[in-house]
Amino acid sequence: MGVHRTFTAHGFPPYRTDIDHPTPRTPLRQRLKDALDPDGVFAVSR
Repeated sequence: MGVHRTFTAHGFPPYRTDIDHPTPRTPLRQRLKDALDPDGVFAVSR
């Protein structure tokens, strides 16, 4: 049994099951990122 299934079976669903498929950017998400990280230092590729 995989890690994700084991955690889910115990009541802990994964937040993101796959790092290769990030959450798409939305205008609000981009505004928050720009406000919190105006120089783009953190998570450059996201």
